[in-house]
Amino acid sequence: MMFILSFLLPAFLPFTLAAVLGRAQPGYPYETPTTSVSSTTSPTAASTPTPFTVIAAHSTSPIHLQSVNAAHGGFYIGEDSDGYCPLADPSECVNGSYTAFLVGDGGCSLDVQVPGGQSVFVLPSGELGFTVPHSGEYPPGAVITGFVETPGSSFGVFGFTGLGSTGFVACPTVSNTGPYQVYAQVAGFVAPNSNDCIGFDALSVPASGPGAFEYF
Repeated sequence: MMFILSFLLPAFLPFTLAAVLGRAQPGYPYETPTTSVSSTTSPTAASTPTPFTVIAAHSTSPIHLQSVNAAHGGFYIGEDSDGYCPLADPSECVNGSYTAFLVGDGGCSLDVQVPGGQSVFVLPSGELGFTVPHSGEYPPGAVITGFVETPGSSFGVFGFTGLGSTGFVACPTVSNTGPYQVYAQVAGFVAPNSNDCIGFDALSVPASGPGAFEYF
């Protein structure tokens, strides 16, 4: 079980709406929608992974068709991407207003310009995070494999199969209100702050390139 941005291309939006609105909805509190990626599925090997953005799909919920953005070292729905560019010439900086991902050989990274890149990981608590620029260090217990992205004709599916994960959930940072922080629903997952987490499908849509020079 599992899971583009708020400015998703209009050509994609009607198809996406039709696909997700008719889907059976998650039960309370963490059951995710019925579209699934098998835990045995491996990402397709590719010499150059294709960048993509992610939106959450759970109709009737406050996170439906909202983008998943990198900010404050984690991933959030209802919060802008925290992109930054230190280059002296602004024309050399990419937009920075969205979050783009890359998946290959089970690993996941942010599509950025910064040398060395920024890797995505999952903590034993289920929290998704990413490494700081110019550093390859991970927090204790971080898992960096088990990521999958299955492309589709108009949108695909992004998932994480490590740590016994059964899908993604979005948990409010303040009780009952957003923004919502994204977690993998790992084995023994305990919701932070409240039990108001929302299971969602993570739909992937191809991106044109890096979303930012770097994220914080």
